[in-house]
Amino acid sequence: MIQVLVQTPAAELTAATFITGDESRESVSNALAILKSYNNNWTPRQWIVDSVPSRLAALQASFPGTASSPPHSGIGTGDLVYIL
Repeated sequence: MIQVLVQTPAAELTAATFITGDESRESVSNALAILKSYNNNWTPRQWIVDSVPSRLAALQASFPGTASSPPHSGIGTGDLVYIL
């Protein structure tokens, strides 16, 4: 199961939950492609990802140019996305 959370002013909210057959890069990329298809212009500035290499690789392929790092002050709503 892959859960995508988005930072809001009040809390982190679940934006999507995907159940995949495995946690391969391809499966995670397919799930992110579905999410991205709802808003092609959505490109979060930062991601927080657990230590699953396939998830990080899928993020880098799906959203090139975005960073994977801990949150910092000044980040805007929807700019930080958690993949758990």
